[in-house]
Amino acid sequence: MTSDNCEVTDTGFTRKLYKIGKMFAKAKVSSIITTHLNQPIDKKERQTITAHDVAGLSTIGNAISDLWGLVRVPQKQDLFRLICLGKGNCTINTLWEIDGNEEDYSFDLIKVGVNDLLPT
Repeated sequence: MTSDNCEVTDTGFTRKLYKIGKMFAKAKVSSIITTHLNQPIDKKERQTITAHDVAGLSTIGNAISDLWGLVRVPQKQDLFRLICLGKGNCTINTLWEIDGNEEDYSFDLIKVGVNDLLPT
């Protein structure tokens, strides 16, 4: 991956991320890469997520196939919203509600947004 001195705000991070994505594509496998989010300006609990919430360079979004955001539903312990923030394979603002299981770290899709389709 990146060296110890490479941060998400360094251009080297984006180049490495792009190379990793190309390796996955060549091997015909999928991968999920997670990153921290920027702190909300108002310090309140997030109600939704945008591409601007992703920590690091804006070019990180260019180095990946799809950009999704995962945010906890307020006042719900294990309920999350997975929101498409754009790119090649999902429509921006596609919303899925998923129920997390802390015991085995799995998720169950329980609901989709208005006019959104269940994945196949």
